[in-house]
Amino acid sequence: MAGDSVSATTVINAPPEAVFAIVADPARHAAIDGTGWVRETVDSKPLQAAGQIFRMSMYHPGHPDGHYQMANRVQVFDPPRTISWQPGQESGDGTLRFPGWIWRYDLTRPEPRTPGSRFPMTGQQCPTASESASECRRSLRSI
Repeated sequence: MAGDSVSATTVINAPPEAVFAIVADPARHAAIDGTGWVRETVDSKPLQAAGQIFRMSMYHPGHPDGHYQMANRVQVFDPPRTISWQPGQESGDGTLRFPGWIWRYDLTRPEPRTPGSRFPMTGQQCPTASESASECRRSLRSI
C-alpha cells in the first residue's frame, strides 16, 4: 500500500481562507463529500489543531452494518493553506486504529492576480483493493 495515492485539483472562485474554513468544519463535510457516504459530524467542533480527533457518521450499503462511524485524526493544520487527516475506526476494545491513508488539502492561489483558490485534494496511500481505490478516485473527482 505504501506510495499509492490518488489526487485531483480544481479551482474554486473563493479565497483560500473561505475554502479552508469549509474543509476545517466537519459539520460541512456531508455537503462536499462526493461519495454520498458522509452523513453528519458526531463532534460539532471545527478543526483547530493537529492531533485533534473528530468523528463522522457514515453510511455505505457495502458496509456490514450500513451505518458506521469514522474517527479521524488531524495530521496537519496550517490555516489557510494545508489541512490533512487520517481516517480510522474504533476497535472493539475502544482504541483507535488508523490503517494508513491520509486525506490532504493544499490550498493556494492559482496565480498572484487571479481570484480563487487552487484546491488540490490528495488521498495518499489509499487502499489498493479495486473497490477501495475506485472509491478514493470517486471522492476526488467530486471536488
